[in-house]
Amino acid sequence: MRLSDATLPLIKDANPSVEIPVYDRSKLKPGIVHIGPGNFPLAHIAQKTHDLMQSGDADALNYGIVGVSLQTPGRSDQLTPQDGLYTVVEQEPSGTNKMTVVGSVLGAMYAPENPRAVIDRIASADTRIVSMTIRPETHQSYMDGNGGLNLAHPDIANDLDPANPPKTIFGYIVRGVQQREAQGLSGLTVMNLDNMEHNGDVLGRAMRDFTAAYDPALLAAFDAKIIFPNSMVDRIVPGSTPELVRYVTAQAAYIDAAAIPAEPMPKVGSWVIEEKFANGRPAWEKIGAAQVVADVLPYEKMKLRLLNVSHAAIANLGDLMGYKHIDETMQDPLFRNFMKELMENETGPTLLPVPGIDLPAYKDELVARFANTAVKDTTARVARDAPLKVVLDSAQDQLNAGGCIELLALTTAAWMRRFGVEANEQGGQIKAEHPMVDILKAKAAAGGSDPTAMFGVTEVFGSIGQNKRFADTVAIYLDLLEDCGVALTMMCALSTLKNEAGLRPAQGGQPAPVLPVLGKH
Repeated sequence: MRLSDATLPLIKDANPSVEIPVYDRSKLKPGIVHIGPGNFPLAHIAQKTHDLMQSGDADALNYGIVGVSLQTPGRSDQLTPQDGLYTVVEQEPSGTNKMTVVGSVLGAMYAPENPRAVIDRIASADTRIVSMTIRPETHQSYMDGNGGLNLAHPDIANDLDPANPPKTIFGYIVRGVQQREAQGLSGLTVMNLDNMEHNGDVLGRAMRDFTAAYDPALLAAFDAKIIFPNSMVDRIVPGSTPELVRYVTAQAAYIDAAAIPAEPMPKVGSWVIEEKFANGRPAWEKIGAAQVVADVLPYEKMKLRLLNVSHAAIANLGDLMGYKHIDETMQDPLFRNFMKELMENETGPTLLPVPGIDLPAYKDELVARFANTAVKDTTARVARDAPLKVVLDSAQDQLNAGGCIELLALTTAAWMRRFGVEANEQGGQIKAEHPMVDILKAKAAAGGSDPTAMFGVTEVFGSIGQNKRFADTVAIYLDLLEDCGVALTMMCALSTLKNEAGLRPAQGGQPAPVLPVLGKH
């Protein structure tokens, strides 16, 4: 039987261990529109909202979720026949997997099929929050390199013409806000759940730039009624596979085309939200699903720089070496040591004090999470989704402080190299993905082991390529990756890191890297 509202009682009777919604889904109101309903938000904000509904919180029923896909119809095709229901399979290292049928999602829309319906949903009086998970690289491709919106981008230019159907979050949200204002509706919270520092502030500035160009008369209402809270989100959610669908069918005797794998919910800081909402919100903190704080920045830095930078390092280097999954790279002592040294010596020093968090425990938990053999997250997926910007932001802070940058530079070099090679060290395919993939591949081909051409893509790298110390160090590691391979290059970087403390001046010095003699080096 296929998962649906009608089959829920049958599923529970047949499989008592499967958690199903105990609340009345017919009472759900569509209070949240989520743009980009990929696996992560369905296993994060949607599951946490479901958990709040399960607890008996009556107000939570006002925050049913409607997903909106801008690029592909796949999610709508999966969820529509299932009444918005899907299963999250929490994968424990022991092999004991918990299955939860999440009921907080009412359904999903494919925006290009009916743009007006999406705008109307945003403009509805029921809608209080528009949330989103858009890949940081996609968002970054819309920016001008100085933190503002690139109004000349073809998609943005399209959306600035009211005669055209929107293509971007900016076009849909601002037209929805325009319609809300015409209807005299109350404020709207626009909540960015992307992996970037100051994610609400960044989105708010870009949205205001768009509004000023689209309809300057709307700016006063925009400034008064639209709120952009910052937030930090954390859970490892791999891509779905046909094997997972078959697993659910075999274990629980129902078909779920939208089944999602996920690690168990992290114990430390899985969601931290700035207390800044325009028109109410679910009380996620009541059940410990989120921390609501005045200042999210310390938690953002903790998660982005310890988890996401580590993810970027392990995934890009692991993919180049030929490892398919994150957990298998973490069985390699070289990678495990690399991650620990990266957190201890390069990303950890850039953090602010984090209230209520045991940082050593958080670091240990991250290593254990990455090594979870039940979570078959691929190096290719993580290399695609782990934002390079947080690597570069960490490196810039270390450069400013005269700190170590060897492992961050190597991570950057590995990211670059994936655009310049077709195969890994085992002969498997390397598939680098990015909104600017064609430009990046052309620059990688032109530059070889010289990163200057790629650093010229300022939409990706900003100005950090102009820092001679960083550019020179990345160049050395690009050269070593080509000549010596991943393992020896990682050993070089770790050896250099160990020697640096006694060689670098306390503030702002720029001594050359100390590399062992390998090959022509």
